[in-house]
Amino acid sequence: MSTESPKVHRDPGSDGIQDPIDAHAANTTNIHTNANSGVYEEAAGDLPHFPEDTKEEDLDLPKECFLLQKQNNAFQIPYYLTSLGELSKVRPPAVVQTWEARHEQLDAAQKEKYETFVGMVKEARWYDPKTHDSWCCLRYLIARHFDVNKSFHMIEKTAEWLKETGSASWTCEHCMENPNDHLGQFVGWDREHRPVMFMSMRWGPERKHPLRHMVTCFNHLISLMPVGVEKWVCVTDFETYSHFKDSKPSMGISVIQTIQNHYPERLGKMICINPPGIFWVLWKLFHPVIDPVTRSKVEFLYTEDKPSVYDTFPALFGNPLRSFLYDSYHRSKRDLPAEPLVWLPDPDGYPKNYEERKVQLKEMKEKGKEVKKAAKEKKEEEKKADHEAKKAAKKEEKKHH
Repeated sequence: MSTESPKVHRDPGSDGIQDPIDAHAANTTNIHTNANSGVYEEAAGDLPHFPEDTKEEDLDLPKECFLLQKQNNAFQIPYYLTSLGELSKVRPPAVVQTWEARHEQLDAAQKEKYETFVGMVKEARWYDPKTHDSWCCLRYLIARHFDVNKSFHMIEKTAEWLKETGSASWTCEHCMENPNDHLGQFVGWDREHRPVMFMSMRWGPERKHPLRHMVTCFNHLISLMPVGVEKWVCVTDFETYSHFKDSKPSMGISVIQTIQNHYPERLGKMICINPPGIFWVLWKLFHPVIDPVTRSKVEFLYTEDKPSVYDTFPALFGNPLRSFLYDSYHRSKRDLPAEPLVWLPDPDGYPKNYEERKVQLKEMKEKGKEVKKAAKEKKEEEKKADHEAKKAAKKEEKKHH
């Protein structure tokens, strides 16, 4: 079950948002603080309760947060996305920055080029006021370093691509038929109010048709951006990465080129979690087609090594999102099921940095040894008991003879 939620001021499926001059004319200041003071730290003892046997149909999921009617079986639903009430506690402000405030950050030369560019766009045969709004025009200008002609060529190519493909309204047929084919799920907003998508190789095994799936996810993330936020964040779990299955460059290149050509200034950060050593072969193949700006937004982190998520995530993600990601990577690394269905944070807490994580890993290793030792001793005791029982039975049988 899902519940319709009030949308932020965006045109669904479009490349931009409705002009904030119309929607927020009275508000002309930057708004960077979160209206909900508790948005980044869950209150102790203030968490909702869910029965252990909760099923997806028992939940009133907010429609805006979920692309599918039925979720991937491996996805544990964060408690803060289970209802409109919980969502309201982590939702960012509707307006993070007004257009007027953003425009004032441009210098005189940039403002002049912006006005020239907007005039050219409005005269174009493909111009759509909902798609080609102020924010959209600025993104294309930034992507081409305020070269008006190059920016116009770029936005024109995107307009043609949108018309030819109809990608603004794409859905992923594979996910519709089988939600377990891919896993690209919105999981919350980062500290800069950017929507965050969790992706998994282990739990999204279909590799032949990535582009349609990714574009569908990108459009979904755009719909979740507050006014003044223009970028998204992707965190990709590389657990089970296979050089034979995942190293075909054309699959990744098609997605990278689509982002660079048709979603300029949309990627805020791409975080690759636990990439294996063999992945660097593929990464080198990608280098020629990834521009330096995009490359600078890609980061590689590890859950059991350095550079560590435990050193980096606190600055990027508040709680409960950060804790949800920690637990998701733990489950993925050990191939654990999504049980219970609704995720709640560990009451014992989480490591605050890599040093604490090392201690935790050592304790886990020692505990694992103890569990194995106990299991071995139990098996030996059972074997001994079985042997003694058979011996006693034989002895009893001899008595009767």
